[in-house]
Amino acid sequence: MAGALRTQGLGGTRSVCDGVIVEVGGTSTNVAAIRGGRPALSHVRVAGRATAVRALDVQVIGVAGGSMLRTRRGRIYGVGPRSAHIAGLRYGCFLRPEDLAGATAEAFAPRPGDPADHLVLRLRDGTRAALTATCAANALGVVGPGDYAGASREAASAAFEVAGTALRLPGAEAARRMLECCVEALADLVTDVVAGQKLTHPVVIAVGGGAGALGRPVAEALGLDCTIPAGAEIISAIGDALSLVRAERERTLARPTTADSDDLIAQVHAEATAAGAAPDSVQVELSHDAERGALRAVAVGALTLASGAVPGRPERDTEQIAEIARRTLHGIAMRPVGRYWVGSHASSGRVLLLDRFGDTVLNVRGDLVWTNGVGPDELAGELRSVRDRHTRHAGPVTFAPTTWLVAGTTVRQLTEDDAASAMRDTRSAAVVVGRE
Repeated sequence: MAGALRTQGLGGTRSVCDGVIVEVGGTSTNVAAIRGGRPALSHVRVAGRATAVRALDVQVIGVAGGSMLRTRRGRIYGVGPRSAHIAGLRYGCFLRPEDLAGATAEAFAPRPGDPADHLVLRLRDGTRAALTATCAANALGVVGPGDYAGASREAASAAFEVAGTALRLPGAEAARRMLECCVEALADLVTDVVAGQKLTHPVVIAVGGGAGALGRPVAEALGLDCTIPAGAEIISAIGDALSLVRAERERTLARPTTADSDDLIAQVHAEATAAGAAPDSVQVELSHDAERGALRAVAVGALTLASGAVPGRPERDTEQIAEIARRTLHGIAMRPVGRYWVGSHASSGRVLLLDRFGDTVLNVRGDLVWTNGVGPDELAGELRSVRDRHTRHAGPVTFAPTTWLVAGTTVRQLTEDDAASAMRDTRSAAVVVGRE
């Protein structure tokens, strides 16, 4: 998810850009939705039961580039979830064509206890090779030039000729039916993700080692555009490498005070967020080396998961922020607060909070309270009133709203107990009360 968002720049001049990331590995495929240039979230389900925990909406299926062909009664009936990797077999398409001379097809159980309904190739030297989805895609010429999944079409075709003999089918027809099984399973999952997240004509972003084998045919079957980014096979590693920010500062102090520690923590926190880390993801570790008289603070944070969010990207100016806000909620006026921009929309009753890059931090139904020039008692009373207004009751159960304090470089979610104390020393800040 991070790799695709970092490298693809979804959105551009479009106000909304939806996508489906289809990461085709060797054994399984992960499918995730991007809505409006950001990853879609959903409530995590455990053993079929919904939880209150929201996370990236990633669906997994046991069909991928290394999925093995399965047959029953001399007919193709499916693929996976076992793969050549799990079975410890080579892909037939990655052999030399001469290696397949004299090969025969036989039923095989990939692991002890598995049904012996996987059709594999027995080579002349007694070793086995798998018939995989990647083999089928290469035999049919689906894999494009330069794709990581590319192999010898001659070898792939020869492998399916052997399989076709056992199935009483032309080799190309056996390959077509296998690829059709893969595409049908993946297309059903992509369709469910698109419908569940209400995406608007999304683009399929195929990544992973098997992207060239299955990404394009799945997109074609659904009538969607497909893109395979450069380095698709290592996109996860790219996303991982670009998603963390680290900042470190050290100061020589024999006997550091609390004020010294707080100041150093604030500096590294600000440095990490200035480099693009999401403020609520930043963690700071403070250590003191008494022998050297050194006080060190290390901040580590994650970049916001959004299209084009890469280290060092420029901040948005006032006009650009206004345009982004207008596309999100027409008619909203934004004001700066610390390193953020915030505004309330009267007609919809929503509050929008953007960071300095124009990425949405909050877009909630609620109220906005400014702390400037408001006394502690008056502020506490106003916040109680606002919280009461957004509290919901369902029989004996009370659903309180969430309170966020926006000040300086941070957005802090407050509990009811620490809200008053957290804002006691805050002179210029905004408080958002509402619910997502």
